[in-house]
Amino acid sequence: MNIKIPAMVLALLIMGACMGTAVKVDLNGIDVTLSETQDEIGDDSLTTDVGTKFYVHLNLQGPDKDQDSSDLDIEITVGDVVVYDKTKTVDFSEDEDSNLTISSDEFNEDDAWKDNIMTYYCGRKTLEVTVSGDIRTKRSGEADIKYEGDTLKVELDPSRPTVSDQITVHVTNEDDDDLGDMNVKFTLLENASEWSSEDETFDGTTNDNGEKVVKLSREFSDDPYGTYQIDVWEKDGTYCKETLSLDVSHKLTLGSPDPSNPSAGQSIKVRVTDETGKGVPGAKVTISKPGGPSTYTTDSGGYAVFQISETGTFELIASKGSYTESATQKVTVENKGALKIDVSPASPEVGKDVEIRVLGADGNALTNAKVSISRPDGVIEDPITTQAGKITYNVKYAGTYKLKADAPLYAQAKDEFIAYNNFKVIVTGSLVPGADITATVQDMDGKPVYGAAVSVKGTSVSGSTDSTGKYTFSLTEPKDYTITVKKDSFKDVTQTITIKGTLSLRISSRELKVGDKLEWVLKDSQGNSVTATLKVMEPSGEEESVTDSFKPEQPGAYTLTATKPGYDSASDSFTVTQYQLTLKSNIDSGKIVVTAMSQDSPVPNLTVSFDAGSFHDEVKTDNNGKASIGVKNISGNVTISATDPSYEKTTVVQELKPNTENSSMLLIILAALVIIVIAILAFTTRGQGKNRKEKGMLYRTAGSHLDGRY
Repeated sequence: MNIKIPAMVLALLIMGACMGTAVKVDLNGIDVTLSETQDEIGDDSLTTDVGTKFYVHLNLQGPDKDQDSSDLDIEITVGDVVVYDKTKTVDFSEDEDSNLTISSDEFNEDDAWKDNIMTYYCGRKTLEVTVSGDIRTKRSGEADIKYEGDTLKVELDPSRPTVSDQITVHVTNEDDDDLGDMNVKFTLLENASEWSSEDETFDGTTNDNGEKVVKLSREFSDDPYGTYQIDVWEKDGTYCKETLSLDVSHKLTLGSPDPSNPSAGQSIKVRVTDETGKGVPGAKVTISKPGGPSTYTTDSGGYAVFQISETGTFELIASKGSYTESATQKVTVENKGALKIDVSPASPEVGKDVEIRVLGADGNALTNAKVSISRPDGVIEDPITTQAGKITYNVKYAGTYKLKADAPLYAQAKDEFIAYNNFKVIVTGSLVPGADITATVQDMDGKPVYGAAVSVKGTSVSGSTDSTGKYTFSLTEPKDYTITVKKDSFKDVTQTITIKGTLSLRISSRELKVGDKLEWVLKDSQGNSVTATLKVMEPSGEEESVTDSFKPEQPGAYTLTATKPGYDSASDSFTVTQYQLTLKSNIDSGKIVVTAMSQDSPVPNLTVSFDAGSFHDEVKTDNNGKASIGVKNISGNVTISATDPSYEKTTVVQELKPNTENSSMLLIILAALVIIVIAILAFTTRGQGKNRKEKGMLYRTAGSHLDGRY
């Protein structure tokens, strides 16, 4: 093989590589100055008016050799924003400086200088120039640019708008004068922390009132949510640019956990809402935990429900698609605390069921909690609570039952209850003062209980049952008494009995007359006089209270009843009748005289009625029982009667005979009247006869044909 051919190829490759690689030069450094005109070199600090163009002068100091056509990469940043990034070709001569001038009009990198209106930013900013490329060492230099101008005042109404609000941008000067024809630019930042020329914008100018109205949902209809940069300036004017930031992004708000201090394993609820307060469905709620995060999704109302089994403090955050993540919420999960055991009834009876419930610190019953039951006979049982958090346990022995309850994340709970046998107490005997009373005590099977303590509250009665389960005692005072029966392993029993006294009522008579006084004697069973409430039931059915005695006012059957608290009532009956009454009448000196008698004694002040046809009169008897009326104006028989509640009704009839003295006088008067009438008639007749005779005589003289009858 001819080795000369590969050697030649290698030499050609090396020569080609050397020819394709530019030689890099050494720069001692660079100086950066700024000026308002191209011909001036300026200084490393420039103060100028807003909107003014300026020039950047680069002095490239002393390379170590000549170098034609060196490509230099030049990058200019203003306030950390890259505004210029281009490559320039420079010819270097050994030990001589080279100069480059760049106008701010050339600051067009990503349109940052122009579109972000950087020439109207007021204040001092650092301009940094970095040179790289065909030099061995990258070189940098700095200068300061300061823009000055008048101050703008910009206000938004509302100050915190939503995308659907009409936003009024109001621009004034320092004297609060409205400024018209001011440029207003809204930029929706795609990256909320950095401006980009690709960001969507809206431009306008203020009216004569210094106002520009913008509605984000109209001007940025695709997706108006986000962070806006609002720039206000005057082109070719003297005002500094005023820049505001407005955040109208979809925001998630994560509500406080409910409950605020949950226990381990307890359900926790949080709600995720948007900026309007409406619940956000489908949002993710992430919980940071030592073993890794857990994520839950909100329901249609924006709620997420979850449990945290561990104890400690955890962070929660909500997120969803185009929404801004919520602020972090913290929740502290505590130990569930001690369990609680609830026994019902607290003192169960042997042979019956007792309900044992295991409760958490929140009072809710726990499912699958383990309960250890130590019986009085030493046997231990371990039932588990049901889904209702309870155990139904049948008590078979009298005595103390010890309980322990265990559940995950809870401290153990202990409790106990005592189960009792039941007494049956039978009280017999006469429940009256001084009589023997027997309390018979039996167990649930009806067997006598020996040695049970029997006592009566409020008395000295106290003792124990004998082998037959009996205890006998007596009570002297009529009232209610409470009997208590006790014995170990038995449930105490109390029973109330009522001792009633006996009343004895003796009345003075069982038969009385109306108006007679009834008296009585009232005693108890021991013969002691007692006071009581006394009432008389009258024949009409009405009751009347009485005290020392009673006088009946109407005939009929009566009942007297005595009542007293603590005593059986006593009663007795009696009958009331009327007195017999006798009426005697006679005529005496032109009067009807009536005498009223009862039991051979005159009856005074008795009303006596006299009736004869249309005649009626009433007269009271005097102390002798007599009443009288005249008979001068009375004709016919007279009915005489007396009516009085105390006496039987009595009636007599008095016959009135003609008065002979009066008759004789009438006859004499009549005879005299007859004689007078006859005398008058006789005298009259005689006068008339004489006249007739005279006429007759004349008659006969005149007429011869008369026969002379007269």
